[in-house]
Amino acid sequence: MAPLARQIDFMAGGDVLAKYGTLLWRKAPPTAGGEIPYTFTRSGSGLFVANDVVAGGLQYFTAPANTPRVDQQPDPVTGQLQNYLVVELLGTNSYLRSEEFDNASWNTKSNMTVTANSALAPDGTTTADTFVESTDGAPTLHYIKQTLPALTDNTNQCASIHVRPGSRSWLLMEAQAKNAVFYDASFNLSGAGSVGTVSSGARGIIVAKFSLTDGTIYYRCCIVFPSNSGATTPNVAHYPATGDGGAAATYQGNGSNSLYMWGAQFDKDQNFPSSYIKTVASTATRNAETFTVPWYAGPTGGEWLYARFLERGAGLTPAAYPELVRIGTASTRPQFRFVGTYANPIAWQYSADYQLTAGDASEAAATAGAGAFGNVIELLAWVNLAKSLLTFRWAINGGAESVGTAAPAAGTPANWSGLQLALGGNAAYSRVLHGYGGGTALSTIADVRNLL
Repeated sequence: MAPLARQIDFMAGGDVLAKYGTLLWRKAPPTAGGEIPYTFTRSGSGLFVANDVVAGGLQYFTAPANTPRVDQQPDPVTGQLQNYLVVELLGTNSYLRSEEFDNASWNTKSNMTVTANSALAPDGTTTADTFVESTDGAPTLHYIKQTLPALTDNTNQCASIHVRPGSRSWLLMEAQAKNAVFYDASFNLSGAGSVGTVSSGARGIIVAKFSLTDGTIYYRCCIVFPSNSGATTPNVAHYPATGDGGAAATYQGNGSNSLYMWGAQFDKDQNFPSSYIKTVASTATRNAETFTVPWYAGPTGGEWLYARFLERGAGLTPAAYPELVRIGTASTRPQFRFVGTYANPIAWQYSADYQLTAGDASEAAATAGAGAFGNVIELLAWVNLAKSLLTFRWAINGGAESVGTAAPAAGTPANWSGLQLALGGNAAYSRVLHGYGGGTALSTIADVRNLL
């Protein structure tokens, strides 16, 4: 899907940065706002993934406070690296010593030894740890785990870790819930990486693949599982395995086979992993981000809006629709936006919403499919006020388009002056994004356009 051949009034995002050297491009005379800079806020630093242009290979870099993060991630269709502006709400890593598996915070190590700081890690430092299995007289389990914090009953939980294959190329992640039920997910650490057998009620995700400067490859593996309720102290264990499935984690070790691990994260009460957050002696938080642009008096007959983004999931079942892109504010009209609609624990559907007045809530939805973690989503909407028609199209990974329509209120919109375009919501609207229990909204924006 591509925007229609109309005059582009505004563009923003990672794709715009790659083409024009700026995250924001607008075509407007000075009387209509001109080239007004965007405003980006985030208290504290944040990590992003990019290609090391000198040595080659993907790695983590640090963006200082109030500096946008632009991830480079492979397109799921073409495999080519694409630029994505990352806009997240607050995220917390509840693990302690996320890169120090030899530390006592990792309070259970069974039939394996940990050699600290022995391999190149995804942040370009030699801080990855080597896990070597014991020499065994009979088949047994080899694992490491950390006790989890108190979890909310009957909510999804998310644990992730960066793993590099050694002489073992399978990882089993096993979570024990509060009712003592176990949930497993197997990960094949070769090629593009793949998720193997997963227990019913859980799911496995390969969040990212890192090809480092020394030619080695890390996979960020993630298990999502329900906390349930009960008196058991929950935990997530990490096992090297000989193949797919839980039984493959029980084998006779030879004292030399290994895996490399780095960067563990636990996103408490969340459906999906946030971007990686390093911890040491205590939990750590990456603060919320906003990206806004001063708006101006736009056309009165209608508007086009296009967005292309990488779906990174959202938090718990929302009580309100999380916003992806919005022209307008929470308290004034007109308002034009794309919103996500919770479809099931792993997928989202999308709709376009236009409100000429506070009482007009016209929404066009196209629900032929649902976007899942890692999908490239394209959304295109047009509001024609002369015909009282809102048309919405969307596609997944360049596939067939779905189409929906709605009938907004007819009439001439009020002056757009003073409104803002916000990616991922702004401070005034964060309660909508947080309205489902503090969940994170993690869609990363590649390209947003407003067309006349």
